Amino acid sequence: MTKERRDNKGRLLRTNEHQRSDGRYVYRYQTAGGETRYLYSWRLLATDVKPKGKRQCESLREKEAEAQYEKRWELKGLNSDERVTVTELVDKYIAIRTNVKPSTQCGYETVRSHLSREEFGTRKIDSITIADAKKWLISLQTNGKGYSTIHTIRGVVRQAFQMAVEDEKLERNPFDFKLDGVVINDMTRRESLSIMEEALFMAFVKNDVHFCRYYDMFFILLNTGVRIAELCGLCICDIDFERGYIVIKRTLNRFARKYVVGSTKTKSGFRKIPMSNDVKASVKRILDVREKQIQTVNIDGGDEFLFIDHRGIPLLPSMIQKYFQRVCEKIYNEKNYNIYVTPHICRHTFCTKMVREGMKPNVLQYIMGHSRIDTTLEYYAHVDIDMVYEEVDRIMNK
Repeated sequence: MTKERRDNKGRLLRTNEHQRSDGRYVYRYQTAGGETRYLYSWRLLATDVKPKGKRQCESLREKEAEAQYEKRWELKGLNSDERVTVTELVDKYIAIRTNVKPSTQCGYETVRSHLSREEFGTRKIDSITIADAKKWLISLQTNGKGYSTIHTIRGVVRQAFQMAVEDEKLERNPFDFKLDGVVINDMTRRESLSIMEEALFMAFVKNDVHFCRYYDMFFILLNTGVRIAELCGLCICDIDFERGYIVIKRTLNRFARKYVVGSTKTKSGFRKIPMSNDVKASVKRILDVREKQIQTVNIDGGDEFLFIDHRGIPLLPSMIQKYFQRVCEKIYNEKNYNIYVTPHICRHTFCTKMVREGMKPNVLQYIMGHSRIDTTLEYYAHVDIDMVYEEVDRIMNK
């Protein structure tokens, strides 16, 4: 039986580890080519304190792990310069993803930015274990990142590692696990406004000296179900009063400080939404004000955007998000009523109202611009207490 060997602190040493009389640790190993090499360090573990007067360096166990990774890489017949870091791998993945929307490209840059600030991004990809991947994602949430952000980051990194697996650079993907079992899903489901909440919100906006200018824009969001980027992308030429519909065919956003006119979210996003009489009235009021303004920003084809600010600059989703936020804050300060409304909640609210009124699911799917009917029903058609009362009354009180 091999005699156990321990260091001067009583810790058990592994095979081929040794501590010299001066306290320095030594590890002997063979490369993939059979060459004998030695590693040295004044520390056995990464948590050990460096002896006084000695240079700071990696611990022996850290050097051993690195040597083993190098050996495995060589056994695969790959050069050591092919051992890329996590950040370098993600860069390679992003480089081949050329045919993506600006919003997706912006998401890639966000992930790249996170990795550049993380020690995790400097790690070699073949050194990453499943435990390392989970620990990193948990640390992101501990440091204040929301579940949605972590979901986005993990999605891009996971695909990058999958690319390495398919290229036979890795045997398995360390990010191939369910995210919900690792980090806490703190996302709250977007609910629609009740009848009372919608009435209260719109009445406040209509009677407010400052925010009344946004009444018609808010009304259109609540009564057409358009996405916020689609609303910003509306041009005067998209309004057809004769046939009574609005054409949804573009979006407007800003990425990297540049205005970007894009296509709709999906192919189903291209659609024509009929205008109710009240929506027509709101659009006409907006056009009356619009005629007194001069657009100062020429974007792409130069179409006249419907929604512009007092300087003639097209409104962006981030601007309108701020308008909703300020209205909600003012309602709370003046009415002591806590209400949460966003452009996307307006979209949810419209869908719920249409379900309440009995609109056919396939018609509602078309108006919402959804590719799948289950998205319309599961994620947007919320059942509220008003709908419950109506159904009970309809069935029980015939």
